[in-house]
Amino acid sequence: MLSVPFLWDELGNQYQLEAGEQRVLDEAREAGLKHAISVPLFGPSGVSVVSFTSPFDDAEP
Repeated sequence: MLSVPFLWDELGNQYQLEAGEQRVLDEAREAGLKHAISVPLFGPSGVSVVSFTSPFDDAEP
């Protein structure tokens, strides 16, 4: 529902996440994805999202 890029680490602080949304973030962390940024892409067919993730503690967006 966001129209601008967002950091996964900040979602829980900025929004009230539903259980399923929080589960996705928790499972990503458990899989070793420590940091991520998603960029929504809007086009004539709807919305797509591209995400970049990192397993490193010192990753910068």
